[in-house]
Amino acid sequence: MSDTFSARLIEQRQKKGLTQAQLANLLYRKRSTISGYETEGKEPDFETLCEFAEFFGVSTDYLLGLSNIPGNRDDLLYGISDRIKGLFLLLSSDSRDTVAKAYEEFYNILYEDMRLACSDQLSQSDRLSTYVDFFKTIADSRKEIKSLVDRLGSDVTDLNNLSNVLKAQNEFKHKVEDLLDRLLTGDLHVAIHKYLD
Repeated sequence: MSDTFSARLIEQRQKKGLTQAQLANLLYRKRSTISGYETEGKEPDFETLCEFAEFFGVSTDYLLGLSNIPGNRDDLLYGISDRIKGLFLLLSSDSRDTVAKAYEEFYNILYEDMRLACSDQLSQSDRLSTYVDFFKTIADSRKEIKSLVDRLGSDVTDLNNLSNVLKAQNEFKHKVEDLLDRLLTGDLHVAIHKYLD
């Protein structure tokens, strides 16, 4: 824990442009105390850890290296939920039904894999991280293609330009296929593992 904590404390202090002495003054500590956390492997008590998290606006899990997401994971999920709820309420009734069904299907898939990860029947880091890669690939690729089309404007109908757009779409499809293969291979692994035990 101490190596990760030290590195993240330094990272957060430097992000704020503070010296060890300045941070110490702001948190009513000695500079040597901050130095000890950063370079000597000393670990803060719970109260001090919470003060650091509050001061830097990150979670204690992040400071301790238990999460790579700086903010509180629960806040992140609730924040997404609130943003989507606002848009959801603006949709027509039919569109709400469609979105609700899409969410239900997605959460059912994620729920099942979280359940398997909790019971150690599934590699937590591999399978669940594949979802991140999958949705990030979809989001990034769609953004790239939209940006390409926007840059081309009315020239998108030119055969050469249209060919470039179609090429980008095919590359996108191949990336998604590779990630689907990873997910399906994971399903096969779980099924085989179930019958081998």
